[in-house]
Amino acid sequence: MNRIVFILLLSLTMLCGLNAAVTVESVESAVTPEKGRVCDPFTYTVTVQGTGLDKIRAVLPESKSYFPEPVDKKRKTTDKDKDEENIPPLYAVKSAEIIRGRDADSETLTAKITIIYMKPGTYTLPEIKITGDDGIPIGYKLQTVTIIETNPGGAFEEIEGPIEPASDYKRVALIAAAVIAAIALAAAAGYYIYRYIRKRSESSIPGIQVSPYEQFVIDLDKLKPEELIASGEVRQYAFGMSITFRRFISGRFDFDAAEMTTDEIRGNLKRFMPAGLYNVHGDEIMRCMDLWDISKFAEFTPPGEMLTENLRSVKRGAEKVSVPEAVDVAPGI
Repeated sequence: MNRIVFILLLSLTMLCGLNAAVTVESVESAVTPEKGRVCDPFTYTVTVQGTGLDKIRAVLPESKSYFPEPVDKKRKTTDKDKDEENIPPLYAVKSAEIIRGRDADSETLTAKITIIYMKPGTYTLPEIKITGDDGIPIGYKLQTVTIIETNPGGAFEEIEGPIEPASDYKRVALIAAAVIAAIALAAAAGYYIYRYIRKRSESSIPGIQVSPYEQFVIDLDKLKPEELIASGEVRQYAFGMSITFRRFISGRFDFDAAEMTTDEIRGNLKRFMPAGLYNVHGDEIMRCMDLWDISKFAEFTPPGEMLTENLRSVKRGAEKVSVPEAVDVAPGI
C-alpha cells in the first residue's frame, strides 16, 4: 500500500514538474539595420528567454524568393504563377536558423533570418510563428524596415542580387558597365589619335609659317574679347582668353601649357622664359591669368574696366615677350 502511494505521489510530482517546465520570461524582436538599400541584407531575430524552451516550436520561413500579393486575390493560381515569371520578387529569405543558448538561470531560443528586399518602400517583416507546448502562439512586436533605391543617380555599380532572378539583373548591369567603359576608352584613344595626327599634319604643311604672336592676334580676332566684355559675358571672356594665351605661350616657349594649372605655368615660365623677359613681364602675365581663374571658378564678377585693363595688359605682354631680346640671356631665373 505504501508503495502504491509513493508511486502516485512521484507521478503527481513529475506531472506538475512537466506542466511547470515551460516558463516564458520575455520575448524580444529586433532587426539590423532598420533602413537600407535595395538588396542590402537585414538580420531579423526573435528571442525567447525562459525555461523549458525545448518544448517551444518555431516555424521559420523557407529560404526562397517571395512575390507580392496579387491585387485580385480571387484570380486563379495558374495566373499567379504565370505573372511571377514576369515580375521581380518583393523579398527573399537568404538563410533561417534556430539558435539555442543556456546559462545558470535561464535558456534562450533565437529565431534568426537574413532577408533582402528588391523594391523601395517600408515593409513589415514576415512573421516567425512561435508556439508554446500547448500550441498557443507566443506574441511579439513585428518589426518594419525602410528600403531606399540602390542607385538613384543611375550610375552602374555592383549590387548583391537576390537568390534567384537577381543574378540576371546583376549580369546585365555588369555587361552594360563594361560596354560603357569600352566606349569611353575608345573615345579617349580616338581623341588622342586625332590630336597626334592633327599636330603631324600641321607641322608638315608647306608654305608661310605663322609665328606664335601672329597666331595669337588671329585667335583674338576670332574671340572678339571686347564684345564679350561689353555684353557682360565674363566667364566666356575668361575661358576664351585663358585658352588663347595658353596656346601663345606654348608656341613661344616650347612647352605645352594647354593642360597645365596656373601654378604649373608659372614654374615653366621661370624655367623656359629668358630671365630678362620674366623679370619685366612675368608678374604681369601671371596677374592676368590669376584674374581669369578667379572669373572662371569663384563667385566673383570683375567690372568691365578691370577686364578692359586686363585685355590691354595681355596684348602688351604678348607683344613684348614675342620679340627676341637683343642680348642673349640664358633661360631661368
